[in-house]
Amino acid sequence: MRAWDNLAALICLGAPLSSWRRRFIEPGETMIANLRALGLSFSRSIGLSLGLSLGLSLAVAVAAPASAQTAAAEPTPAEWLAKIQADKKGIVAKSMNLTPDEAKKFWPLYDAFQRELDVPQREYTLAVLDYVRAESSLTDANAKRIAEQMLAARLKEAQLHQKHFKQLLKVLPARKAARYLQIESKMHAVAQYEAAKVIPLVQ
Repeated sequence: MRAWDNLAALICLGAPLSSWRRRFIEPGETMIANLRALGLSFSRSIGLSLGLSLGLSLAVAVAAPASAQTAAAEPTPAEWLAKIQADKKGIVAKSMNLTPDEAKKFWPLYDAFQRELDVPQREYTLAVLDYVRAESSLTDANAKRIAEQMLAARLKEAQLHQKHFKQLLKVLPARKAARYLQIESKMHAVAQYEAAKVIPLVQ
């Protein structure tokens, strides 16, 4: 069983949320502060997700056997996130393979898309952290409210992707418009996948 699975199993068996926050979130928050001190900047929603995943990856590194750490290293979720955050636009540019004419039309739309997507992504992340902070005091009413906030944020995000795809079809071939949606989905999945595996179930 991998370290991630061990962590998920411990949480599902009832590890206190206060312990979960201390072990996984707070180390990530510390690293985010250090990265900002070095001059790296990012949106609040990405910062929260990156901080969470950095904390999780730190915990895995501590829990992993020494032999595994000395093996040929593969990029960790935190490293992938750091690469995406450091040059997300560059990754998109390399993956899209736009012509000069396409690029002139695409990039203004891309910047607008990112600003719009930041709103529901921030709402979703804050809803998750609201649950984590509630710990054992989570009531049925709060659980319902938080779940509805998360669902509403995901719906807003899906609606924005539909809107953006229609806009892209006006300036790009359909295949490149679809490719952009795939790129966004893959990068978003990097931030969400490992974090989702260890978010404790509602008790």
